[in-house]
Amino acid sequence: MSYLRDYQDVCCNESLSILGNGSESALMVMPTGTGKTQTFLEIADRWPQGKVLVLAHREELVWQPWERWHQKTGEHGEIEMGEFRRSSHPRSKMTFASKDSLYREKRLKRAFPDPKEVGLIIIDEAHHAVQNNKTYQRIIDYFSVNPDLRILGATATPDRTDEQALGQTFESVAFDYPLMDPSGGPSAIGDGWLVPIQQEIVTVDDIQFNEIKVQGGDFQGKALQSEMMREVVLHKVAVPTMEMAGDDQCMVFAAGIQPASRLAEIFNRKMDGRAFCLVSKVPASENYQHVVNSRDKQARKRALQGFAKGFYQYAVNV
Repeated sequence: MSYLRDYQDVCCNESLSILGNGSESALMVMPTGTGKTQTFLEIADRWPQGKVLVLAHREELVWQPWERWHQKTGEHGEIEMGEFRRSSHPRSKMTFASKDSLYREKRLKRAFPDPKEVGLIIIDEAHHAVQNNKTYQRIIDYFSVNPDLRILGATATPDRTDEQALGQTFESVAFDYPLMDPSGGPSAIGDGWLVPIQQEIVTVDDIQFNEIKVQGGDFQGKALQSEMMREVVLHKVAVPTMEMAGDDQCMVFAAGIQPASRLAEIFNRKMDGRAFCLVSKVPASENYQHVVNSRDKQARKRALQGFAKGFYQYAVNV
């Protein structure tokens, strides 16, 4: 038995209402830590027609809702990812799939020989599902032969930095629960579900911003990364970070793969192997023990488990 918070229940009702009254697709926006998974699983449980397909772009994001669904219902949902295959006679209405496994035509047809059986597709981390993302679009196109198909996206970050519009994939926003609301309306922090943000600013005078070009209102990525690679800059970022963190675990976000690797290296010099860097691509110049390729499933799993168990204090990402 699962119990929803008030805003989660509102999100369920609003999403079911908008999808049930003619809208083919909708987006639910909730900050990280407010229970998006719990909420979209409740929507799936209440969904009145057809099977439900939950799509994600990471292995962890496939297993997490699968486990939550089992806890919620006692039912083992189907898995379509890697070596796992959906049964030809599924007992559950739920299938949890990796979009990178499912998007191939042969696998789509084997897993879902009748595309019309799927009535709802839920896309976790839906800010990735822009129209020019061919993997998501190929899956959506396959199931779109069902005129009653509905699509629900779940995300904490609907505004993409590359300004590609989610509005091309999702017709409307069914529910938007802000992190904060300056006017005093409902919000995750204002309602007490998330702790207030405590911000500390570290000034690094050595960064030469006048040498970094601006493009589209923001600093040019490669130029910023190059500036952040300077040893003096890295140390003036790392040292205050360690001072403020104390014994607490931290996630650190860097300007690029190389600055991320070097920051983790500096943390390790001071903290004796307590940091790792998780990136999607490892250049030959950064092929160090502390740099973990996120595409290596086993290495990623070991690193994240080490962080969860407290072996690592710093997880550095881009």
